[in-house]
Amino acid sequence: MKPFYRIALGSDHGGYRHKEILKRFLASLGQEVIDCGCHSEASYDFPLSAAAVARRIVNRTAERGVLIDGAGFPSAMVANRFPGVRAAVVHNDFTCTISRQHSDANVISFGAKVVDPDETCRLVELWLRTDFLGGKYQRRLDLLSAVEREAAGKTSGKRRLLTARDVAENPQALTETDSVLLTPAAVDLLRNR
Repeated sequence: MKPFYRIALGSDHGGYRHKEILKRFLASLGQEVIDCGCHSEASYDFPLSAAAVARRIVNRTAERGVLIDGAGFPSAMVANRFPGVRAAVVHNDFTCTISRQHSDANVISFGAKVVDPDETCRLVELWLRTDFLGGKYQRRLDLLSAVEREAAGKTSGKRRLLTARDVAENPQALTETDSVLLTPAAVDLLRNR
């Protein structure tokens, strides 16, 4: 595990107790914890804390983020609306490790009604110790970034996203007059023709 991470934590009222336990656990591991709320068990809207954690990732004041709400997926849905955030819902060893190895998740989200606090702590430590594999998974992240740019309207004009499959199945999909955004795999396929 990297000796030191800045980890942003966020929860709604349903995940508050989990967050407080996790905060102490991470501090005991020597990690810097940034508490993005909530700060009590009073009713609290999950989008507020999830967005606060995501902003920390985007502006690089935290390298990792952990979200806890009742089910896990609502907070992940909010976080994934922020460019560059890759939030995964985690509930066991498999989902935890694959979120890092294959998807380079920089935020994970837990359901307090799904995973108990001790298991949450154990899984967060496992996640922090798991490395991204790169290789073909990096190409997939590059594609994810291209889709993210397209969805955000950051492509000029009416550009289409073409994947390697599009190019292989229909070579005429790419013409000189087309304005397209090619995935890295599509570029490789075209270079090797």
